[in-house]
Amino acid sequence: MSHPSALRVPITISQWFDGHGRTILIASHDIFRIIVRFTNSLLTFTTIKTNCQKSETIIQKIRWLRSAAAH
Repeated sequence: MSHPSALRVPITISQWFDGHGRTILIASHDIFRIIVRFTNSLLTFTTIKTNCQKSETIIQKIRWLRSAAAH
């Protein structure tokens, strides 16, 4: 199933440090949540469909990283 209209959905980007010197960017819209990690010169993309159960675990980990970075 393709969702061409998703390309026109506004994308929200948030950024923070995970406490280990890495900057994590989250670009998200209704269908996909894209995690972009900068580790030294490496750039890694991880795409998670938000309608699969694993995405909730990822979101919880993201929240944990944010709270850990705040301390």
